Amino acid sequence: MDFSKKAALLLSSPPHWEEDGQVRELVERVRRALGADAGGDLVERIREYVWGGMPRGGAPYGYIHNVFSPTLKRELRKPPAEEVRAYWRDLAEVVEGAGGKYHVFYAAYEALWIKRGLSARVANPLAPFYDAFDEAYAMATLANWFSDGGEPSGYFVNADVPGVQDFVGAGRKAGDFWAGSWALSIAVWLTAWPFVEKYGPDVLLRPTARLNPYYFYFIRGSSQKLDKHLRDVMREVGFTPPEPAWIMQPLIGEKIQLVLPRRWSSEEEVVREVVEGFKKALDCLTGLARGHVCDLLRGHIDVIPSGGCFDALYRLGDYAEVRLPLRVTVIDIGEYYRELRDKYCAGADHCPVLKIAFFDELLRNSHAAVGFQMSLERQRRRVPTAGPYFHPAAFDEVKPAFKTPGPAASTHVFFNEKTWRVCTVCGSEPAVVGLRKVRTPTGKEDYNPDDLEAFINALGANCEDFERHLRRVIRPGEFLGPRCLAKRLIYLRAKPSKQPGEEPLPEEKLQRFESTEDVAVAVVAKVGEALEREAQKIKDGRSGACLKVADYLTKGGGRDLEMVWGTAEDMKREWEECIKALEKAEVDLGGLAAGAGLAGWPHSAALGPRLFYAVVRGDGDSMGELLDGRLPARWYEEYERALGGGLAGVEEYFKAVKSYLKRHVGEDAEQTVPITPLYRVAINRSLVVTSLRDWAAVEGASGMLIYAGGDDVVALAPVEKALDVVAQTRQNFWGGGFHSVGGYHIPQLAAYGRSYAVRFVHVMDIMSIELRKSHEDLERAKDAAWERHRKDSVAVASSRTQHAAVLPLRDVSTVDRLKLAWLYMLKDAISKNAPHDAERRLNGDLDADATYRVAEHVLRRNAKDGGAAAQIASWLRGASPRYIREFFGALAVLKGVL
Repeated sequence: MDFSKKAALLLSSPPHWEEDGQVRELVERVRRALGADAGGDLVERIREYVWGGMPRGGAPYGYIHNVFSPTLKRELRKPPAEEVRAYWRDLAEVVEGAGGKYHVFYAAYEALWIKRGLSARVANPLAPFYDAFDEAYAMATLANWFSDGGEPSGYFVNADVPGVQDFVGAGRKAGDFWAGSWALSIAVWLTAWPFVEKYGPDVLLRPTARLNPYYFYFIRGSSQKLDKHLRDVMREVGFTPPEPAWIMQPLIGEKIQLVLPRRWSSEEEVVREVVEGFKKALDCLTGLARGHVCDLLRGHIDVIPSGGCFDALYRLGDYAEVRLPLRVTVIDIGEYYRELRDKYCAGADHCPVLKIAFFDELLRNSHAAVGFQMSLERQRRRVPTAGPYFHPAAFDEVKPAFKTPGPAASTHVFFNEKTWRVCTVCGSEPAVVGLRKVRTPTGKEDYNPDDLEAFINALGANCEDFERHLRRVIRPGEFLGPRCLAKRLIYLRAKPSKQPGEEPLPEEKLQRFESTEDVAVAVVAKVGEALEREAQKIKDGRSGACLKVADYLTKGGGRDLEMVWGTAEDMKREWEECIKALEKAEVDLGGLAAGAGLAGWPHSAALGPRLFYAVVRGDGDSMGELLDGRLPARWYEEYERALGGGLAGVEEYFKAVKSYLKRHVGEDAEQTVPITPLYRVAINRSLVVTSLRDWAAVEGASGMLIYAGGDDVVALAPVEKALDVVAQTRQNFWGGGFHSVGGYHIPQLAAYGRSYAVRFVHVMDIMSIELRKSHEDLERAKDAAWERHRKDSVAVASSRTQHAAVLPLRDVSTVDRLKLAWLYMLKDAISKNAPHDAERRLNGDLDADATYRVAEHVLRRNAKDGGAAAQIASWLRGASPRYIREFFGALAVLKGVL
């Protein structure tokens, strides 16, 4: 279907309630610019399948309900006529200025309405869960399978990258995890982009192109007016960092679902094109690691540091390679439709169930890793990886596959040793580069001098301070395989470092964190310059420790504790000496703490050494069930109650739906909705908006986003802000039931909740191991069962203690209370011994009342501030014995991280 017909389908579902003469004229102006034309029969035929055969009609309705929890609703206010006219005027100017480009119209159609914060009418008062934009965009997507008067035809593509946790989770530095996650996002996006560019953004079912910063960024420049509007709407919806950062954050997951028109002669041809696209995407990433930008990314990624040390380091790219597997399943929609018709209709001319089943059967369980239930196994494909890194040889011998020795000849990996080394980062690949380490007399780890000299000569590195730059790619004693080396070099592009004497590069705003130490000190680093000024005022030689701390805080990304102090113990000792010197010099430590945003914190905690950071991992609960339309409550009863009456006008439809669902989901039919294009639209749009707001929450907490996909989020955060990230992102997922921009409301996934793990990790611990353990922590949270709900919990743990806890998160105030209780301990209003005292005394089989009385006694016994003890006790009153024990367990974890 050509773009003009898709544009007409979008325009067939306008967001306003009614038109006046001026609006009609403006709509026609947009239509002319797009050449929009589609027959009315086609519009209605597609609309029937979009709604799964559900009747439409009724008087205009003044509320939008959350389809996942129908009792949640928001009022819709009819927008003023002048606002509606202004919207269509802006839209006409944007579309005309872009020469009627469909991509521009697709992006602007909803974005300009949201920018004004206007309420969009519900598309169907009988089912007020979807607004006019939902219907319009769903129709454009389904149009790829429909033509004038014919049966549906085309292809449904489901592709996913398996084993992503191993790829992303292999790392020792903060930048490793970001680079792995971002490389995955870019690989998936670049695989989808050629289809999106050629056939339209509506071919993307997952991820959606609506409000998607990757899509917005790739079409930027099509219209200057549109660019400004998109920046504005991104600011309203979520967060607007510098434009290049729109695609420099991992916001795309490992799965793609494409709704493709019939432009190929077989499923095998579609598979081959998807696979070839994925290979090109991986080659593109490998090229990025090797120092050049491929055609797919040219014009989109301009952060290319070069010259001096960078040119030398990128010579290591000869040994870097990004390789990932891919599974692809393709369904021929024409064949599928005919099989479905034979299955349900048996030759009948009128077959309502066909419209219910068409999308439902196609999507049900399609999120599972094994692929579609109805797919053909012979259609499965894995992308064949490139040749081996080594030629065949005996087990204890290595024959490198590289044509020339290059830098590797001087690294004692292959050519000077008969046995091979494993990659010390991922442990799953043979290493291709590396340098041995030695211990200096001061206890610091450094490069083996022979290795370093040979390495510098092999790379032709003649720049100043090369060793500092080299540490950003290979630390002493590290040996890297091709994928791990590629991730380091990719990160080097996203986080350029200024040369000595140069001004900071503006692109440094894209990535602030390279090492875990960068994350750990992200909050306290805000006082670095002020600390340096105060240290310079201190006399009699006591300023040395403070100047050292200040230099560490102000030097920017790539902080290396071992390079500065040697050991964590030395760092802690000198840092504490600095605090004492400042106190003795009567420096305003309260003012310094306020400068870090920690006003009211005790000085020792606000300004003291940072040896921990936090891994925050959240994951939407029961997402498989939600994708399958299985919701926690009896949905049809909730629907009836929410609309304040019977199912007038839709009784027969729901009767047919329940009959169909009983065949597929059994007794769960009463709490299952059919999967329609609209249902998936609601999920996918909620996911993209949630991911944007999660990104904003992490940035606002001075953290580093590893991935935000809407249902799941992974981030690194300073310990001071870790619980804030949990609270804010949990609200993003399911706060009041809607993401709202003025009067525009986007339903949140308010069904099952979201579980979290907060793992506090010592900067000297192996990050890849701790990241895996945080996943285990998350599983404990997901296994939790409380009196009124399952899952929706937060696990709190540390890499340096056996204490751990799991608390319910349905009431987000739990996290806020936990943080305040922790602050009371830091202030010494409550003794740090309180959690251990509670553990000893709450060990028996006590009932709820007894447990509370013991907890209250423990708090009074360990309190220096009776008010603090009374406040914490008030939170615990009426709580279950388990909750009380877990609360103290969480405090036992927190007491050791600052």
